[in-house]
Amino acid sequence: MQKAAKTAIMWEPKMVSEGNKFIGKFSTRVDAGTPGAQNIKGTSLDGQKSWDYHAFLVDSVHGKVVWLDKIATPFGTNLNLWLETDKGLHQIRFKYAANFNFITVPNYVCGMGKEILTGTLNVSYFVREKYTTINGKKVPEKDASGNVRWNASPYFRDSSPKFEYEAWKDYAQRNGLMVVQKTNGAGQVTYDDTAAMGYWDGKIAEVQAYLLKNDAAVPNFLNSMICGSMKNPSGAKNLSPELQQKAQEIYDGNREKYAFSWQKPHSTADDAIDHIAVGRASTVIMPETTIPDDDIITTIPDDDIITTVNRSITANHNIEVKDDFGKTLPF
Repeated sequence: MQKAAKTAIMWEPKMVSEGNKFIGKFSTRVDAGTPGAQNIKGTSLDGQKSWDYHAFLVDSVHGKVVWLDKIATPFGTNLNLWLETDKGLHQIRFKYAANFNFITVPNYVCGMGKEILTGTLNVSYFVREKYTTINGKKVPEKDASGNVRWNASPYFRDSSPKFEYEAWKDYAQRNGLMVVQKTNGAGQVTYDDTAAMGYWDGKIAEVQAYLLKNDAAVPNFLNSMICGSMKNPSGAKNLSPELQQKAQEIYDGNREKYAFSWQKPHSTADDAIDHIAVGRASTVIMPETTIPDDDIITTIPDDDIITTVNRSITANHNIEVKDDFGKTLPF
């Protein structure tokens, strides 16, 4: 008897209002009527965008690391972490450049070292008030309307990173990997993360190579900037053709092993024949071409929603990373 396919679910980090504060959750969209689902409604502060959908919210996602990748999308670059348990396969989709996710996520994955083959990660989304210093006193930071600003980042429970904060600052300083703040002619503050991105993209490639070589990978690399031929803006090199081929073979072999919750059954024109009478006109409602800005969600429509601006970085940094990546393993 063929073993039933394991369900694969995609999760996204969200900030959810709870009274006068926010808490972190992971969210996956589901159909209305799904047991345990919540109806998510909200409106942006400027009133220009709104959203209304159903989702299942959880406090954490855990599992064995089976893949980590940098993915290009029409809406920006994502950092996808794949965790597997006995019950399912979970993808957590982070925005690559937001809140230094490109450092935090691979830092903790690489901190596992050889234990990546046997250990697990337990990931939450940590939300807290953003503070600033005024006249030597630490106070909550507020926007022009007086709303408190919030910080959010992935939190890895009971795990150790490759670099603690001060250790990374020292390593980055000594190796030219610092994040440089710049101010342009219009007075706008920008950040040059180029060198750090190149370094950590190389570490993501090492993780992929190690998992593939130890037959511990569940690769999902569509539009990958690392496991593919797409040029990586950070300048980090792609995996070798041999490892890319192995990833493709594993992916092809996994087609019947996993059922992806976001994939809908494919339909063809013939499927409509039994439903449409000859000569009958039909009305088609075209979907909107924009995606609601629902990074921050609320279950209380009257609450103010604090919006954040994610920095979008396009870099062209030339950092050499060896094709086999094996000489610096484990991470």
